[in-house]
Amino acid sequence: MTYAESIFKAKRGFVIIGLTGYFNSGFKKVHEVLTSKIKPALPACSVLPHSKKGHLNERIYGKLERVWSKLPWIEFCTIDFSIIIFCFLIDSAFSEETPSDPIIQKIKVVICPDLESQKDHFNQLYYDLRVDNDIADNILKLYETVSVKYPIFKDFFKDNYEYVENMQNYGSILRKYGKICVGPEDVPVPNALYTLPEAARRVIKSFRLLRDKNHFIMKSFKNPYEVEFFKRRYSEFYLIGTLKDFSKRDKRDFTPDQMNMIERRERNDIIDPKTKENIAEWVSHVNVKECLQKADYFINLNINEGQIDLDIRFNIAKLISLIKLPGCIPPSVDERGMQIAMTARQVSRC
Repeated sequence: MTYAESIFKAKRGFVIIGLTGYFNSGFKKVHEVLTSKIKPALPACSVLPHSKKGHLNERIYGKLERVWSKLPWIEFCTIDFSIIIFCFLIDSAFSEETPSDPIIQKIKVVICPDLESQKDHFNQLYYDLRVDNDIADNILKLYETVSVKYPIFKDFFKDNYEYVENMQNYGSILRKYGKICVGPEDVPVPNALYTLPEAARRVIKSFRLLRDKNHFIMKSFKNPYEVEFFKRRYSEFYLIGTLKDFSKRDKRDFTPDQMNMIERRERNDIIDPKTKENIAEWVSHVNVKECLQKADYFINLNINEGQIDLDIRFNIAKLISLIKLPGCIPPSVDERGMQIAMTARQVSRC
């Protein structure tokens, strides 16, 4: 082992990969590959779309193939923001005697009775308590129990659009107030912006303490300040952005108007103008457009449907190889151009 390798090995056992992208842009398929129990096979160079466009030559592919063949595969543990939002909804159902929200009313009737013994553990997701073994055990049991109940919760909505719209609204409320049920006397709390990432951090800490997990995949980031939270907190955090044109995304189960509205919401276009007076509204809102601007790695899925799985496996192998062994393969022409652009931006202080 060289001195360089020993330095890089210092923190290589711990990795967090975040996923972001517009609705139905393909990050779910990336998640499936990363959570596979079996190491993804590296596709042959000849079948990859990059090789046909001249962006990948056999020499670079050969280096990646040698590195990837030697790296051990560690299955990624999923941290799902939807499950964490659901935890806050259940906590609200327990604390509110007569919830006004019809979804929380259903949770109170259908979900809460089975979680009565754990109702005092929900606040351990967000209270400023040190995560010791006892708290970690409570958090993990709660997270796993709520995950099992989640499909029941999804059936509370009349269709997929209502589910997407409501979950995005609940997330925005949590970022704005730090809680789900708010009254006319409540005012926005700036620190509430990190309610969801702090709860996710505590779940990660619990898995590390009691399950010896050190590879995590987080789905999916919808707010740029939550991305910033993890970038500043963890040096081993990497954000993958999936790119797919609006015309090529799966639109089944949605009307054109519904898809257009989801797109506008995720671009944060429905709040206009964005001013100092309404800052609490737009900083707490979904903004995938800015999340993508903070991504460390992009997977472009504007390719033939039959090549998507091949391209995802190639990109996952490339990214993890670079995370584990930085510099093991040289950057592509596009990556060099992006680095030059980033350097120019920093020098100009734009």
